[in-house]
Amino acid sequence: MKIKNGIVIEDDFLSTFQELLNKDTSAKQCLELSTCFDELLSHVNIVRRTKRSLIEKYAKKNNDGEIQSDEKGAILFDDGEKKQKCLSEINEILNESIDIPLSETVKIYTDEIMTPRKVRLLKDVIEIVEREQPEKEKVKEK
Repeated sequence: MKIKNGIVIEDDFLSTFQELLNKDTSAKQCLELSTCFDELLSHVNIVRRTKRSLIEKYAKKNNDGEIQSDEKGAILFDDGEKKQKCLSEINEILNESIDIPLSETVKIYTDEIMTPRKVRLLKDVIEIVEREQPEKEKVKEK
């Protein structure tokens, strides 16, 4: 199963994914989710460090070698070409996908409460399904 780097490095992705660790599911899927979470933690750190090193490579620096930013916190560059090259390389990394060891999607019932943000972050690892009705209710419907 694949997830884009741009999703996994979003601030609340890991905490949202971690909520899946509290979901009742098969032992196999619990183990896979736990393994995925550990791998994602490591991967997020690598992607963030890589992004930071690209910024350090291209950004404008002061006399102390620190990255300069404007009053709004936006990083400054010596020229538009360096900024474009930096953004291009960062976007290339963010568009790459990580392959996570999850053999099947996590089932989320249609009546479970989630936010649109959580669904967007987890859309590659969840499947929204109808809750199965007990046999008695199925017979009544006929």
